Amino acid sequence: MNGMMMKVRLTLGNGKEIGIGVSDGHYCNPRKSPIDMGIGEEYDKIEIGFPTMKDGNTFRLKGIGDDGTGMIYPYVPIQILISIIRTNGGLVLISGKENRMMGIPKKISDLLMI
Repeated sequence: MNGMMMKVRLTLGNGKEIGIGVSDGHYCNPRKSPIDMGIGEEYDKIEIGFPTMKDGNTFRLKGIGDDGTGMIYPYVPIQILISIIRTNGGLVLISGKENRMMGIPKKISDLLMI
């Protein structure tokens, strides 16, 4: 791992939160850090982690495979992320140490900027 990663928490309209991560140490495709992405190269799958409700309790995302703990969801297609955001009231807030949108497909970047 070269140290560059994108790790953010998304707060959704219904109060639920999910983490998303992309880097050479996350379960994403391509499995590269954002700084290593070529011009026009985009992630088509991302890692979703630690979905929580307003009260801090975790919840399982239905319809996608996890790592057996319900905490990490590897190689989630971007279209599924869009669906999760839409069915949970849209996107309210993005927070995290690294908030760069490098390598995230334009449709996701646009959605995350609302």
